[in-house]
Amino acid sequence: MTSEQPARAPEKKIWTGARLASFALVFSLLAVALSSGCGPTDSSRDGSKVAASPTPASAAASPRKPAQQPSSARTTPTPLPDELLNATMTTLDGKSLKLSDLKGKVVVLNLWATWCGPCRREIPDFIKIQEDYKERGVEVLGITSEDERNTAESVVEFVKDFEINYKVVWVDAKGWEALLAPRYAIPQTYVLGTDGNLIDKFVGYSPQVATMVRDIADQALGGQTPGGRTDETAK
Repeated sequence: MTSEQPARAPEKKIWTGARLASFALVFSLLAVALSSGCGPTDSSRDGSKVAASPTPASAAASPRKPAQQPSSARTTPTPLPDELLNATMTTLDGKSLKLSDLKGKVVVLNLWATWCGPCRREIPDFIKIQEDYKERGVEVLGITSEDERNTAESVVEFVKDFEINYKVVWVDAKGWEALLAPRYAIPQTYVLGTDGNLIDKFVGYSPQVATMVRDIADQALGGQTPGGRTDETAK
């Protein structure tokens, strides 16, 4: 006489197809939200963060879809405060520079850091803008968040590895805070007209920023007042 084995209850699947799909969607949305900018805790100027090893521009990661598409907002150029126009900046070779020295040019300011992923992704765009517009009166200026006193060597090495063809500078803490406010995140991009007034400002990374910077520069060089954009490309 054989004994019958009790029937096993069907095993419950924890990771069903629907759950896997939901998890993938949440993870993707989180990745997009975090890919467009670096937060305030990352942008310390006290030297506590060590610059990451750079990846050459030719091997930079492909741009991700922006969290939000830019839309028009600013319509009239805005004068910069004197403390910004006259803030002393230092180039990699130790020379002093002020924004007021660049009046007469369209100036593209990019606030960045070597360790900021979104900043790295847009560097090739600014290299190309500098290359295409340098003879037309456009000056691209990269203002790094890192402390000159203890990161100078790593920043110089990064610029060399990425083959950055525009000026990279440091600014004092007061000037940096003024430029960064009110969002306190990087990257940020300012576009100044030939009169030194702020035409537009972008916070966060988006592949569209470079296109809009070119559009603004073309209009400013042609003597037109460019239409405004939002000052946030990512939230």
